[in-house]
Amino acid sequence: MEHQVKMESYNQFYKRKDRHFVIKNAIEKLTIFRENACCVSRNYVRNIYDYLTLTEDESENKLQASKIEINYISDWEKLHDSYIGYKRPSDLTVCYLSGPEPENDFQEFTEMGILPQNIWAFEIDANIYNNALYHSTTMHYPAPRIIKQKLETFLARTPKKFDIIYVDSCGAIPSSQHALKCISTIFEYQRLNSPGAVITNFTEPDENEIPSYVKLIVPYLFFKKYSDNKYSSINDVLSDVNYQQMEELKTEKFDKLYSDFITYVLRDVPSLFIPLKRMQENPYFQKLIELNRDVYFSDEEAFRDAENSPLLQFILFVNNQSANNQRINQFFNEIGFNNKIYDSIKIEVLKQVEKLKMPIEIKKFYNEFSSQVYQFLDKPHPNLFLDVVFNQLNYPYHCVLQDIERYKYCAKKKWMYTDLLIYDECRYIYEWLPTIQQMETAFKNLSVQYVFRFALDGLVKQREKYNSDFFYQGSIITSNEEKFKRKEIMSRINLNKQG
Repeated sequence: MEHQVKMESYNQFYKRKDRHFVIKNAIEKLTIFRENACCVSRNYVRNIYDYLTLTEDESENKLQASKIEINYISDWEKLHDSYIGYKRPSDLTVCYLSGPEPENDFQEFTEMGILPQNIWAFEIDANIYNNALYHSTTMHYPAPRIIKQKLETFLARTPKKFDIIYVDSCGAIPSSQHALKCISTIFEYQRLNSPGAVITNFTEPDENEIPSYVKLIVPYLFFKKYSDNKYSSINDVLSDVNYQQMEELKTEKFDKLYSDFITYVLRDVPSLFIPLKRMQENPYFQKLIELNRDVYFSDEEAFRDAENSPLLQFILFVNNQSANNQRINQFFNEIGFNNKIYDSIKIEVLKQVEKLKMPIEIKKFYNEFSSQVYQFLDKPHPNLFLDVVFNQLNYPYHCVLQDIERYKYCAKKKWMYTDLLIYDECRYIYEWLPTIQQMETAFKNLSVQYVFRFALDGLVKQREKYNSDFFYQGSIITSNEEKFKRKEIMSRINLNKQG
């Protein structure tokens, strides 16, 4: 064993407090509160069915909902059970970045019932690794399993899945530390069990770097909030009052923008960027992409059509305005974005504006969709069934918004931003329907169709306030109803103000 290297301790009060909260809460969400660790609860379909049918009012909604055979709802609930399941703390497997004091996180995990044998730690820096080994040998065995390798390299090369992944980074996102790359790798290689938790801890950027971050963060958040605005050209955005107000925020308010950016990106990478990347790499979709490769003749035309796709608006805008910005380039590199993904995003927008060219075998059903499908609240858009088929094969992770926890603290000199997010693959929705070639037959069975659409309403409520890239016009019940409200992301808690 090499001599221990003296390093700064990571056991300051607010750091310990933050670590305790997120580890404890992550474990509880995946065990004793596991039935809530999903985007759509087990009883959601039945609740909509009851809401529409248990009424004295005679309406077409009641008549249509009454056509569902109850055994189909029971079958969906059994499917839901098979994917969410039940776990004890001892059933969970976790990994984290070791740092020089691996015993800190290790103790929190084991005190909550995680088996020591199910705990993995990773460290690539030679000095820090030696220091971690020294600390682990002074502990009573068992100690954490410490691997001298980058976490993202392990995730890419070793087919191991975890229930909790804790990325406690000393870097900002994006930055030269490539902390965001680790997040992208988790989801690109599907290394998180579902439901599963990812805990992140990112630092604020240096003050002199803030202007470069503003060029990335402002348009990213702006299009999430105002994506339904109509513009005749990309340059028109610059004169939008809302955009100007966001861009002109003083430095002391940058923390709110950065705080929201972190959470939005952590939500969007596994639900949008990674699935879109898989789509353009999958031969199953190549025919569809090739048919549509030349539909748009200019970025301006695509931008005008993308009023319900904040992702495409953002990409076109920053490529037009800030293509050489260091932070934007770092961001695209770390999430694995390339020009080919534009083809996949374009497919989503073409579906929304009904310009999509389709193979003959699915065009008939697509064209007849609106006339065949009953309207509950939103007018059903044909993209619903296509989005389901895309996500059946592209395996997105959806963030469970009501379970998000966000903290900030200042332990030394810089503010740290901690996010605890629960992710759900929602296979109880995607596996309910067959392949796209079988969809027409499936939708003629109203029990199958309505159970799917009732379940989908729950997923729509998860993303309704924050993006509309998928499942455009998919609501069954208004968000004003208490049981069916759209979900929102909680405010970030300042631990330093709590004492």
